[in-house]
Amino acid sequence: KYPENLEVARPHHGGRDCEIYYLLGNVYDEWGNAEKAKEFYEKTTTTKRHESRSALDFYQGMAYMKLGRKDKAAVIFDALIKHGKEKLESLKTGTTLEFFAKFGKKKSVEDQKADALYLMGLGFIGKGDMEAAKKKLEEALKLNANHLWGKTHLEDLE
Repeated sequence: KYPENLEVARPHHGGRDCEIYYLLGNVYDEWGNAEKAKEFYEKTTTTKRHESRSALDFYQGMAYMKLGRKDKAAVIFDALIKHGKEKLESLKTGTTLEFFAKFGKKKSVEDQKADALYLMGLGFIGKGDMEAAKKKLEEALKLNANHLWGKTHLEDLE
């Protein structure tokens, strides 16, 4: 919750709520509370998010998997892989997806490629293709050794 004294509103796109809900669902799963876990997985799938593809899609896809909705999850994982490929292709042609980057926060081409490979890696994790996921995450880390989440997910695969 956002305390009123901070004078900061909840992000209109949901922030990282779906990631938090998914991880809370996993905790309740571990504790054997399937009903509470399901409640958080449902919250994960219904959380409003920004329309662009991001790692948050991965958590929504994983929540759909936990809820037994593999068809919806597959659509999300395929979209992550497709988006990563399209982003890599756009970087080859020089039409980056960072055209409207705000406030000087534009990422280098290498960082954008690393992000694209990371999203593809997440898509492959979701689809259960751990070999392809590992390859994409390793490629991402070669481009950006400081990609924390890429490193974290790669460690989880090993």
